[in-house]
Amino acid sequence: TLMQTAKLPIEALEAHFGIGLMDFEMLDFANNHNIHLLGFASTSESQTNHPTFQSAVAHVAANHGISTVQVMYAYLFNHGVTTISSCFHPDNPAKCADYYAKDLAIFDVKFTTEEMNELDRVTTGKRTCTDCFTDECQACAHALQQAGCPLEG
Repeated sequence: TLMQTAKLPIEALEAHFGIGLMDFEMLDFANNHNIHLLGFASTSESQTNHPTFQSAVAHVAANHGISTVQVMYAYLFNHGVTTISSCFHPDNPAKCADYYAKDLAIFDVKFTTEEMNELDRVTTGKRTCTDCFTDECQACAHALQQAGCPLEG
């Protein structure tokens, strides 16, 4: 298991978390072991044809008068997952200031239990490393396999 394999105490874990990409077992595990979760590529599902993603996110965005990206970030924040946001427009710093203002506004967004449940239901089935096809997830899965860690079950 993760705790048996780690040679140092685990304080943080960066993984691919997002609406439709939630590993609820990892959320529980991290909460029970005081591990802080960080999400990367948390808006990547917006570019997929996931069957319930668009309607669920649009519904919650309309309820709060916020963007779909803000819904995606606020969802993770409401689950205790830190998201990393970045902007690079050296020729137009005001553009990044606008992005960051919108990103910071997520800390004021509180979803209802019904809204969180609606967004949670976008994730179907159990998530594992092998479900994610980002280069980072695949590299991590390979490293875990090389260390003898089970990825399924």
